[in-house]
Amino acid sequence: MSIEPVNNGEHHETPPSDSWREVGTQIQELVTRIASSFRTAWSEERSSTTDQPDNEETARRIEDDLRESADRLERVFRRVATETEQERSAAFKTTRAAGSRSMGDARDVAARGLRTLNEQLDQLAKNLEREQADREKKDDEQPPSSPS
Repeated sequence: MSIEPVNNGEHHETPPSDSWREVGTQIQELVTRIASSFRTAWSEERSSTTDQPDNEETARRIEDDLRESADRLERVFRRVATETEQERSAAFKTTRAAGSRSMGDARDVAARGLRTLNEQLDQLAKNLEREQADREKKDDEQPPSSPS
């Protein structure tokens, strides 16, 4: 949880919505970068291939084309993964930090709620004990009833 000092000695916590907004921005940047890298790599891969001679059998040509396409896709995905490692890492770190801040915030709220509940239960117990003591005192002060 990020805490920034304030002039009057109090601390100010970064709102969770800002953390998640930052996560969204990081993910959006990552997706944009992946799409751009994919388009560039795919274009380069397609332009680097050569046409097959016309005298090959159709079935063999289709099989070779599919194998080449799979190889090109694999190279593209590897390249995209390499080029976007920094962005993916930043998005992961931002997501982890936001999640950690959210869990810290939830723990703080739960602790405050439990403290309040504990105080209220203590007050209730004291009130019940006081009422019991008052009843016992009242019972002790009344004269015993005579049999009729």
